[in-house]
Amino acid sequence: MTRALIIVESCFGNTRAIADSVAAGLIDGGVDAQVVDVDEAPSCLPADLDLLILGAPTHNRGLPTAATRAKARAQAGSGKASHGIGGWLETTVIPASTTAAAFDTVISKGWLSGSAAKAIA
Repeated sequence: MTRALIIVESCFGNTRAIADSVAAGLIDGGVDAQVVDVDEAPSCLPADLDLLILGAPTHNRGLPTAATRAKARAQAGSGKASHGIGGWLETTVIPASTTAAAFDTVISKGWLSGSAAKAIA
């Protein structure tokens, strides 16, 4: 069976909702898919992993930073400090043979919105 791991960073729950929907679609297609919050993501990817999907919200035209995550936590009124997808990518080796995809959530579509997915890629 094909195995997929979806690692997600989400501040308000929107990016997590997309990750859950992606997982549901993969599961409907016969894939063993699991969604993991970035703070619980493994530092070493499973050897039998067929697909890695990373998702994050777009902050200031790219990946969230410690400052933008703190601001989002203050706006949401909850949450804990996180190293985020960017921090996870800095500390995790992803084999070149791993099939991977990235997605992001963004408030507006315009030249100022940027893309966390491009930064992940």
